[in-house]
Amino acid sequence: MGLCVIRYLSVVLMLMGVVSAAPAQSQTVRAKEFAVGQIWSIKSPTPTTTKIGIGRIETQNKRVIIHIWAFDVPFTAAGPGAPKTTRIAHMPFDRAALAASVDQLLKEKAAVNPDLDAGYQQWQTANGGVFTIGVAEAISVSFGALQGAGSGERRPKNLNAKN
Repeated sequence: MGLCVIRYLSVVLMLMGVVSAAPAQSQTVRAKEFAVGQIWSIKSPTPTTTKIGIGRIETQNKRVIIHIWAFDVPFTAAGPGAPKTTRIAHMPFDRAALAASVDQLLKEKAAVNPDLDAGYQQWQTANGGVFTIGVAEAISVSFGALQGAGSGERRPKNLNAKN
């Protein structure tokens, strides 16, 4: 079940594109330097075990995109006997949105999640968007999509789409 959920979430995230406008950059946000292999804790309205790893950094159309994987993500819908956390193999973020989302640098250099590449390739093939909201909110939106969120939920839009 766990691997199936991870793959499904990666596909949902890739297809969803992205939501919301990027938060304004503050002095603190600009000061955060990201590097491949870093592990960060995230800011969340409620305590969380979720951590993220930086897997790839690139620039497209003058926008810095940081590709992350998330792990130790609380997953209460897993059912009895199932693991209580899950991971998401690939999530692309606008640099400013990610900078506003991370809390503490936990590790400078970790091995990149090998599952990130498959999600990245799917994202590229689908001309996917990037998240411009915080990590905690993006995970919440993704789980809402997984559970069939109602029509009152925020709907993502692909910022790469032509108007």
